Amino acid sequence: MDREQEEMQFLGLFDIYIEAYRVIYQWKKIFSQITLSLILPMSFIFLAHMEVYHLFFSDLKHSESQLRHTHTGTAKYNKISDHIDSELTSLWLFIIVYFTILIIFSLLSTSAVVYTIASIYTSREVGYKKVMSVVPKVWKRVMSYHHENIDKSALSDHLEVYLGEYEPLKSQDVQMESYQV
Repeated sequence: MDREQEEMQFLGLFDIYIEAYRVIYQWKKIFSQITLSLILPMSFIFLAHMEVYHLFFSDLKHSESQLRHTHTGTAKYNKISDHIDSELTSLWLFIIVYFTILIIFSLLSTSAVVYTIASIYTSREVGYKKVMSVVPKVWKRVMSYHHENIDKSALSDHLEVYLGEYEPLKSQDVQMESYQV
């Protein structure tokens, strides 16, 4: 990219927006592909969630209204109460599935954009297939290595992260000196 890291660290808020717009505009093909494959479906899922939730909520309010106007202990009361319980169970299941799908799409789209930006700034080859292949690798790596120590240098080599002139430190390279007060 045109700017060095030293220049980038002093950008203000407005400059960050300009730089983001410039990068997206220069690489509009890859960002359009990411948007169409990950961000747009996530938006549709969000909009569908609002509609389905509204349907559940309005049906639940109607059932609760019926329940208030029915005598306690009657067969009709028990039927409406059972219906409300099943609606609440369905609503909770829907919410759990919705948030799971939303989190998955959020993580995938975020990792795709981050990898694309990192590749652009490190002058690596950027292509849609390459980005999508790295994203499933990250997703696979993140899923059940959960709660395990991961060798970050091996992970960065595996994902082709740019290290530049920097060498990763080894534990024997770092020594603590005793300090006397």
